[in-house]
Amino acid sequence: MASIAKIGKYEIKSRLGEGGAAIVFQAYDPVIQRTVALKAINKGLLTPAERSFILDRFRREAQAAGRLVHPNIVAVFDFGEERDFAFMAMEYVSGESLDAYLAKHPSPDFSWVRELSAQLLDALDYAHTHGVVHRDVKPSNILVAKDGRIKVTDFGIARVESSQVTHAGDILGTPYYMAPEQFQGQPADHRSDLYSAGVIVYELVTGVRPFQGDTATIMQQAVQVMPPPPSELNLAIAKSMDAVLARALAKRPVDRYQSATEFAADLVRALGEFPSVDFDVLEGSASPRKPRLPEGLAGLARRAARSGTFRLATDDSSVSSDDGGKLRVLFVDDEERILSALRSLFRSKYHVFTATDGEQALEFVRRFPIQVVISDQRMPGMSGVELLREVRKESPETVRILLTGYSDLASIVGSINDGEVYQFVSKPWNNQELSDILAEAAAIGAVMSESSGGKATALKSNAAVLVIDDQQELYRAAREMMLSHCPVAFARSLQEALQVMREVDVAVILADIDAVGPEGISFLKVLKQQHPECLAIVVTTASDSEAIIDLINQAHIYRFLNKPVNLGLMRQHMLSALERYQAFLSSPTLLGPQKVEDSSKARQAATGLSEPVMQGLRSLRGRAGAESAP
Repeated sequence: MASIAKIGKYEIKSRLGEGGAAIVFQAYDPVIQRTVALKAINKGLLTPAERSFILDRFRREAQAAGRLVHPNIVAVFDFGEERDFAFMAMEYVSGESLDAYLAKHPSPDFSWVRELSAQLLDALDYAHTHGVVHRDVKPSNILVAKDGRIKVTDFGIARVESSQVTHAGDILGTPYYMAPEQFQGQPADHRSDLYSAGVIVYELVTGVRPFQGDTATIMQQAVQVMPPPPSELNLAIAKSMDAVLARALAKRPVDRYQSATEFAADLVRALGEFPSVDFDVLEGSASPRKPRLPEGLAGLARRAARSGTFRLATDDSSVSSDDGGKLRVLFVDDEERILSALRSLFRSKYHVFTATDGEQALEFVRRFPIQVVISDQRMPGMSGVELLREVRKESPETVRILLTGYSDLASIVGSINDGEVYQFVSKPWNNQELSDILAEAAAIGAVMSESSGGKATALKSNAAVLVIDDQQELYRAAREMMLSHCPVAFARSLQEALQVMREVDVAVILADIDAVGPEGISFLKVLKQQHPECLAIVVTTASDSEAIIDLINQAHIYRFLNKPVNLGLMRQHMLSALERYQAFLSSPTLLGPQKVEDSSKARQAATGLSEPVMQGLRSLRGRAGAESAP
């Protein structure tokens, strides 16, 4: 094989690997001038008995993968046969298989697990929607590209809905990752792929496969035994993950998740939760226990919507108020050409509505729960800003974005600051930028839709939530979720934060510890001494449990949020903190457990502050509820 210089039109450059009867080469297509991965089978090495079966399976792989065009599935460009070889030209992925990656990184961060799982389940959802069941989902069939994106490959034993090549009684797959029905020779469907994905997730979060041993032992366990709950093997895992993986690994397909999207939604939520930690007990305890805090737990980030965490519509041909929880996006523009472009760009990801004027758009908003409205600014009759102002009145939980080429942005910026518009995007827009902003807005809109109504809706306060961060993404999300309850302010530095606090009452501080650094930690400790009624929510990577416990003890941190931030938890924590703040004002005796009494620790915290920040804290003494400074 080393002497082969060309197969078909493809110039062989190097050998990448081999499996079964096939060898994979790095090759070059001189016609299109691109590098490809060329999977080839040497017909001369096959026995007459093997030839028909293996070549038929190879063609089936090309047919199955060739009908799938998805960013997380290796694309098939070409299939051909010549006298000596059958070959398939595929997308060349610069990276390594997941099993090779895990050999180098045996304990991946949970945020990475969340991202990989979301991509894998999005790819499987797409394949299943297009009638393709992989049937051999395993780490060696998942490629990890250098940019972090994963690619599912090797559809060699995939079943296409119209194909009846395999029958009941055939056992196909890899034992560690095979579903019970595959061991039993029963037909495998999309739920078999979800079982295999569950095995991979179990292995990623615990470091071990759910079943061990030889093939016979694994088969017996897969059919009859449930694996240990993952939280028993890794104390950083929330109990909710036990239920998610128990369902994914259910023995009967009917008891499993029925779609990859459903699995992904529960999985992302579980990966975004802390293990059970009673923060209220810790706040009031003289000798708080040391909780086992996770390292790098992931939550629902802006990429969740883009990578398929939510169920997104593939067709907007019908308008229905019962669309299975799919995220709805309404585009408004008086140019049908623009609407067509936006519809084409996003219809594979969202349930897309379009309207050519403000009145039509408002009718949609009144009739259906819309998560995001994106409107052009310059429209006859009703401008974009005016429309979005009305949208806010009709549906406060809808996230509003303005598309504009308008040169004078003063009024538009003002509308953003007043809460009418979440963000604006300049025309002509960059598709990736718009996609990112829409994904972020959709994630927020989903949280707002799920949590609208009830007691929280009536919660109002004149005191503000203050976001301290060096980027505005966290602030934008907090503002959108909280502006109907209280003012939301933003500061890039501690000195800016102090200036805000001199001007307005602050009930809740949402601070990114990575952005404010060690001085920010000292700031929170000293602030708690002066203003025990002010509650702090800390965004952190949680990589140092001792530092976290120190913050609990000395700054009485109200809640912690891990990165990427779970927006649903963030909103719950802010509302809970705001309610607690109002209780403090109504009943000052409740402040007792919040006060920091240890003067030696108070003095130690103060040494970590610069003189300007220390002076700024002293200047807050005159505000209501201030305690004596250290």
